[in-house]
Amino acid sequence: MQTWGSSILLARRILNFPNYFLPTLKADRPLRILELGAGTGVVSLALVQSPLALLKDARIDATDYHPDVLANLWWVDRRSFVPLLGSR
Repeated sequence: MQTWGSSILLARRILNFPNYFLPTLKADRPLRILELGAGTGVVSLALVQSPLALLKDARIDATDYHPDVLANLWWVDRRSFVPLLGSR
């Protein structure tokens, strides 16, 4: 498994500037995020720990095809404060 440098940069941006991602949200719709090819789950984990996850009915789905990656996402899901839905 490998964590790409770009995922670390995006995770930092999400945690440092969560409001940057909020302007596109509509008040009457819940937040839905789908991460395709989540790998080590760095971006999804950052999302889960950001203020974005506290929005009403927020849902973060992390997906991948490799069994080892899915096992890692399951492990991360069990240790996060908000579940990474769809990671199993």
